[in-house]
Amino acid sequence: MTKSTWDKRLLATSLLLVGVAILGIWGMNLADGAFPEGVLVYQDGNYPILHLATEFLMAGAALAAGIVLLTGARWGRGLALFALGTLAYSGINSLGWALHNDLTQAIPMG
Repeated sequence: MTKSTWDKRLLATSLLLVGVAILGIWGMNLADGAFPEGVLVYQDGNYPILHLATEFLMAGAALAAGIVLLTGARWGRGLALFALGTLAYSGINSLGWALHNDLTQAIPMG
């Protein structure tokens, strides 16, 4: 196996794990009643449904990129770049919330 193939598999596996982790974290948060007033009610400066939509888009992009990279499709690199960009933005943006509200949620972002 070449270094390039190994790198792609490592990236694909990482993206798959991150996508599953994002869905898992949000699954636990929603099951614990993360938005008691509902996701369509304006709270703390935003509408939760918009935040959830972007989080699930990010998880979907990571999962899709991981799968496509494993298949060897050429466009997998572009999708992986998009997914990594959404992950970088979310990690930086969400870290501020975690530091203010729930420090344990900062662990995956560190």
